[in-house]
Amino acid sequence: MTRTVLPYDSVVSGRTDSNFLVEEFMLLANRTAAEVITRTYPSCALLRKHPEPNMRKLRDFEAFCNKHGLKLDISNSAKLQRSLEHIRGELKNDSVLFDVLMSYAARPMQLASYFCSGETDVGDYGHYALAVPLYTHFTSPLRRYPDIVVHRTLAAALEAEGVYLRRKRMLGNVGREGTLGRCFTGVHFDKYEIECAEAREALASAALKYKVPGTETLADVAAHCNERKLATRHVKDATDKLYMWVLLKKKEILYCEARVLGLGPRLSDVYITTKWTALTAEWLDTTSTLLLSQSTTTHKRSTRKNSPSKSKTIEEIALVVNPAELKLDMNSEAIPNTTNNEPAFFPLTVHLLSTIPIAVHAIGGDDGPLDIVARLYISSYFH
Repeated sequence: MTRTVLPYDSVVSGRTDSNFLVEEFMLLANRTAAEVITRTYPSCALLRKHPEPNMRKLRDFEAFCNKHGLKLDISNSAKLQRSLEHIRGELKNDSVLFDVLMSYAARPMQLASYFCSGETDVGDYGHYALAVPLYTHFTSPLRRYPDIVVHRTLAAALEAEGVYLRRKRMLGNVGREGTLGRCFTGVHFDKYEIECAEAREALASAALKYKVPGTETLADVAAHCNERKLATRHVKDATDKLYMWVLLKKKEILYCEARVLGLGPRLSDVYITTKWTALTAEWLDTTSTLLLSQSTTTHKRSTRKNSPSKSKTIEEIALVVNPAELKLDMNSEAIPNTTNNEPAFFPLTVHLLSTIPIAVHAIGGDDGPLDIVARLYISSYFH
């Protein structure tokens, strides 16, 4: 960004082994915190769950992978993750295709959400994506309020444990040796210890001290956090789009490649026309391909009886250049074609996962809405 907080370039950020290592420790910390607060405060622990995906969409994804010779096991989340890792290895020479598959894999997934343990059946506590029975957010209290609630609950559990153990030692019932004494938060969790009257009294007192919310209050907190998290996600998406729009508006055009993710017979009725030329789209059902061709006659056709024409100008869906004029002016502000993408030409046959050249640019602004559009990058002597 510049000093005026405007974007001037973009880079692809990569992840190193150290990033993955830190992430694993964070996941372990979150899981451990979830286990401790659920043991000590089973009716008022703030947890995070991720329900199972939409099975119909997941089976569609499995069929899509099988169609392209990729084996996918969707019997549970752990096997699904292992399958995707195996596919990553198979597609190590085509990382773009793997990214496409990951975008498909995300479609059946439902949103994760916060919840109060006392308001949800134990069988619904699990986190599908992480394949764990208990999970919460603990590691980022500086930017997430749920983490603060979890910290308070964990602090109460630790203090209650200390008070309880001191009382037991005074009575001579517990030794002072290491972690064996940690009956609330340690590895050797003792369910009977935590259910005794002295333990419940210590936990209740600590909950008051650290302001641990009750079941009803915590359920309201969880609902509010879910609402705010979804709103934050929408703001982030809108902000990312805005910054990309500003960058593209300044640079004019970004030439790149794209993969075809959706294709079907409904496209066979779309005709894109101009005054001089027409671009027709013909769906070939036997091969599941789309044939784009250019003719010198102008025609329009409605896709439905008594419906308005679906025709569009060719400029709306394609950036057409004359082969003799492909060289850009050296003074042009357009983003250089760093990937050396050559324009396509007619007739163009497109099938699912085809790689096609596109031109991305910003539209709108002033008094209109902002948007980013991608057009087919095509070459034609008729232009």
